[in-house]
Parts: sequence; C-alpha cells; structure tokens
Amino acid sequence: MSQITAAELKAIAAEINEREAQIISMVRQSLNLAALIGQSLNRIKASLPLGDFMPWLAENCQVKQAQCNRYMRLATNCPEYLISSNCPTGLALNTALELITAPDDVRELVLEAVEAGEVVPQKIIRELRGKRPYPYPGQTAAKPDLKAVQPININTPPRTETWLLVPHVCRHCCGRLLKRNISPTVTEVICAKCETRERGPVDSLCWCGKETGTYGRIFECIQNPNRRPELPNAIMVREKSAYVKAPEIRPSRYAGIAGASDL
Repeated sequence: MSQITAAELKAIAAEINEREAQIISMVRQSLNLAALIGQSLNRIKASLPLGDFMPWLAENCQVKQAQCNRYMRLATNCPEYLISSNCPTGLALNTALELITAPDDVRELVLEAVEAGEVVPQKIIRELRGKRPYPYPGQTAAKPDLKAVQPININTPPRTETWLLVPHVCRHCCGRLLKRNISPTVTEVICAKCETRERGPVDSLCWCGKETGTYGRIFECIQNPNRRPELPNAIMVREKSAYVKAPEIRPSRYAGIAGASDL
C-alpha cells in the first residue's frame, strides 16, 4: 500500500470536512424544502373549490398524496421551518413529523439532543410518547395473545412509559442515554443512538466506573462545561482518580499454639 504524504492527508481531511458540511446542509435544506412545498399546497387547497384539490393534485403533481399531506402538516404546525436557518441541524423529516403531535416535554428533550449533535431515531420518539414501536424490517407486528394475558393485580405498580434523558452517555457509541422505571426496583436504560438496552442502573450502560487501563483511574460522565462548535456535545467522558484504600499495616506478633506447652 502506497504511503500518503502529509500534504495529501491534509487535503483528504479538508475534503471529508467539506462533504460532512454538505450532508448537514442537505438535511437542513430538505426540511426547509418540505415546509415550503407544504405551504404552496396549503395555498392551492384553500383557493380551489371543495373537492377539487385531490383531482388537481393527481393531474399536476408527481408527489404522492400521502407525502403531500405530510408536507402540508409540517408547514401548518412548524411555520418556523419555512426559513432555512431555523431548521435544526440533523433533524430528519420523519423525526420532525413525529414531534408535531408529541408532548412539549418530549419535543424539548429530542430537540436538545439533536442540537447537541446526537441522532434520535423515530423509534425512540415513539417510545418516549408511549406508542408501540415499529416492527423491524422484514418483521410484522405480532398480534397479542389474549390467552396469555395475565389478570391485572391492583397492587402491582403500573409500568412507567415515560423515558427521561439522563446526563450520561453510552459506552458503546457515546450516544445519549435515557431511562425509565419498569417497577419500583427495576430500571431500564436505553441508548438513543445505537438503541442498546440494559436492565439495571444507568452505570450498567454508561462510562461511569469503568477502568481506563491505568491503575487508580476510572471514567465518568460529566456535563460539558464549555460547549462550543468544536465540542457541541452536552455530555462528555473524562478520566478521574479513583480512591484506592491502602492496605492496613499491622505490627507482627507471636501467635501461640494451643497445647504447645505439653510437648
């Protein structure tokens, strides 16, 4: 394999950064264009007589009816996206549509994570809203087995459907972690990026307490004290010194043996 010179490495790095910026710009532009299309469709529908919009749409536009409805709903509920600079970086169209009917607390949490540079799949938003997750590709949603349903015990606390963002990141991909209480004694943790799940405390999936490989030092998750464009993540991972208790030193003393005087 041929060696790459320092000048070539610098040029390749600049090319990678430029293409990444183009990807981010395209995601933001797609959300803005969808809102603009929805605005135009809303104007046309309001100007045509009742019942004439769908025939006009089928005759004049190549966009499918279902997609047009999504664009129109986006323009109606999110007029701020009509201006490109108002579109959050990395917010996909499906995610934006899912957030339209989401509660305010879920919407704020997801937008905060997106602004921090994290990717929040639509599946996670549906779970945050307490909805049934979509089946995986190639699978169909299984019908519930009514015979297997156990009778409800009024003394059993209900399952908590609300996910809460926690100030910790996944040790597999550094995605933001969320948790919810399955029961008073059982907690479930999930990564919003790679969707890894663990049952247990938050540190069962985050970096906290994991050894760095250097004796006496461990990792911990902390809030970013100085967020800036180069480091926009809300949560960081750092090393910290672990308290190691020194072994107790006791003076040596003679230990008598029972029955030794009889020998």
